Amino acid sequence: MADQLAHEPASRDGRIRWWDLVIAFFGGNLAGIALAVLFGLVGVLIAMRYGFRPTVVGLTGILRTSFWANQASIVLSDAGLLAVAWFVTRRRFERPAEYFLSPAGPARLAWAIASGIGLSLLFNGGNELLERYRHVHFVETDIERVIQPHGPGEFVAAFAVIALFAPFVEEFFFRGMFFAWSRRVIGAWPGTLLTAFAFAAAHGHVFIHPGIQGQVFTFELFLAGVVLAQWVARTGTLRTSFAAHAAYNATAVAFSVFFP
Repeated sequence: MADQLAHEPASRDGRIRWWDLVIAFFGGNLAGIALAVLFGLVGVLIAMRYGFRPTVVGLTGILRTSFWANQASIVLSDAGLLAVAWFVTRRRFERPAEYFLSPAGPARLAWAIASGIGLSLLFNGGNELLERYRHVHFVETDIERVIQPHGPGEFVAAFAVIALFAPFVEEFFFRGMFFAWSRRVIGAWPGTLLTAFAFAAAHGHVFIHPGIQGQVFTFELFLAGVVLAQWVARTGTLRTSFAAHAAYNATAVAFSVFFP
């Protein structure tokens, strides 16, 4: 990735600051939560006109059992993060899309997709073997179970949200903003390790799955983060890391269908 676009105005010097990351991550997540709550309230109000009587148990039950409510929550929360991250980068770059999403050749994209599929097969297949030979007992949360697609319509929705939209948002922040800052400040490989650690930690598996399961998931995401950052370092574009990330998640979605 070029250090700075040609003709970049002085007021937009093409450099991410550490506070940009703080604003984008925390502000974006707060905005996403606000969007999800707002749309949820609108949905409840509409449902009340048709006789729905909201209760705490009923509302939490919807989140624990509704595929569509959870997909909508993912979209809205990620939309908040993307909106704030884009706002921040527009203050640093005249043309952030050109900077972060410069073209990549078909061969590089194909290899990136292959690497994402390979990693997903390795990790998901490895987890199946760990489960089969009783080294690790993997337990799904209610949310993890309910976001798995059942039927063609849900599969298309899960593919669009989990394999396309969510990876784009994560790549824009972690391998776009965060990696652009970290490799400028501490170097490419330390930046790779730092962003991979942050990427893995942000998923919160050590809290969602205390014990060895959470540690396994976090380590796998760390390795995936290393690969994704190296795609950006070697090709200069988020297109390759997005292709790998999308392929990784798409393969995981397929795994959830064939190995429920």
